[in-house]
Amino acid sequence: MELADYIRAASPRQRERVAAECGTTVAYLYQLAGEHRRPGAELALKLESASRGAVCRCRLRPDLFPPDACPKARPGGAWGEALPNGHS
Repeated sequence: MELADYIRAASPRQRERVAAECGTTVAYLYQLAGEHRRPGAELALKLESASRGAVCRCRLRPDLFPPDACPKARPGGAWGEALPNGHS
C-alpha cells in the first residue's frame, strides 16, 4: 500500500500515533506521502513496523530495499483494523 493511501485512511489520532512510533511528525509523514521528501533507510523500516507491514519499505525506498527482499504487505494497519473503503 502507498503511504499516501495509508495516511488518508487514518484518523488524526492514528496519524499522530504512527508519527510518534516513528519519531517524526505528522507534517513530515505528509511530505513523505506526497513524495516531497524521501525517508532514510531507518525511517522506512520504522514506517513498515508502525504500519504492521501495510506500508512496505520496498515501496518507500526501492533503491535501498529490493522488492523481492520485502515481506508482503499485510492487511490492516498500525491500528490492527481494516482500513476504510476496502483498502487492505
